[in-house]
Amino acid sequence: MRLILLSILLALLASPSMTWANPFANDKFPFEEGSITYKVEGNTSGSQMLYVKDHGKTTAEYTQTTTKMFGIVQQENTLTLTTPDWVYDIDLTSRSATKSVNPEKYYIEEYNKLSSADQKKVDTNAEKFGISTVESLQGTVEKKAATILGYPCNITSMMGVKVYTASQFGLVLKTESNIMGMKSLTEATHIDKGSIPDSKFAIPSGINILEDHEADAMARQMAVNVIESLRTGQQPTVTAQPSEGYDGGQEQNQEFDMNDLQNQLNKLMNQQHAQ
Repeated sequence: MRLILLSILLALLASPSMTWANPFANDKFPFEEGSITYKVEGNTSGSQMLYVKDHGKTTAEYTQTTTKMFGIVQQENTLTLTTPDWVYDIDLTSRSATKSVNPEKYYIEEYNKLSSADQKKVDTNAEKFGISTVESLQGTVEKKAATILGYPCNITSMMGVKVYTASQFGLVLKTESNIMGMKSLTEATHIDKGSIPDSKFAIPSGINILEDHEADAMARQMAVNVIESLRTGQQPTVTAQPSEGYDGGQEQNQEFDMNDLQNQLNKLMNQQHAQ
């Protein structure tokens, strides 16, 4: 999971600048619907299919892989369904899933509450803190340094992971990783811009879905804290209390994954730099 989160962070660092009413909204793909076929090689091998509709607002990622590590073999057969409101992480083998609010929804809501003047402050401070985050993690970004399937790509490298992202929109076309001797490569091999059946974006029958209310409460409060910190020019923190009225039986001070904070800061930062 941490490798996935880091890959998302790197993709956001490399994502292009685009003009949106709300900079926390998803990047808009240049095609309304389509599918991307990926090969997966290395210690983890297999295949991945990404289905897209509504210019990337809704995606369905199907992954079938085998991971071999220290003599242990692990199979993965999953579906990650992402909509503007929800994220479903579905294990197709165990027929179980978790449902959580798409964190971007909270950032969009909080940003839209601000005045135009405060929105400009958030834009400026996110750029500043985003740059410091890159430097602190010794990351690098090479603009339009490669071409994959005809798309110029930015290459972002950090902490053993290298991500190739289409420079004109936020589609990850290739990910390389070499962490603690574990090497893997995920690379797009084909893009089909044709129509996609609605069934690809449907939750399979017989899936037991659990809603992660604790994660939702923490994500909402993190969005509140991050936007307020950026508005006031303070370095956002990675700890916060759950939203008022939440009673999850946990300690009030909750620690957040730093990746989620970096995701939002760097996504906004890169909206400022058109290449």
